[in-house]
Amino acid sequence: MAELQVREKSKRPHISRPIFERRFNINSEQAIRVIRNSYNRLMVSLYAIDVILRIIGREETVDEIESIVGQMIAECAEQLQQEKLRLEKLKADNG
Repeated sequence: MAELQVREKSKRPHISRPIFERRFNINSEQAIRVIRNSYNRLMVSLYAIDVILRIIGREETVDEIESIVGQMIAECAEQLQQEKLRLEKLKADNG
């Protein structure tokens, strides 16, 4: 049975997609649920914006969209960093 599944997977055409892998630990159930429910959709969307939109869109429009998305990601990263610092201070204050 397992051999059949492996053969079926190997029959798929190979699609060239850039893939970056990064491992990280998640220690809360809420964060695990968010990653489980949203991460794959996020990766597909970012791929579409970065690669596919460049192929089908106008250069100026794509640059504008990329700038907006980059700004949104930077703002989110800043908020996450601030929350991390807040939680680390809270942990230190409470032992």
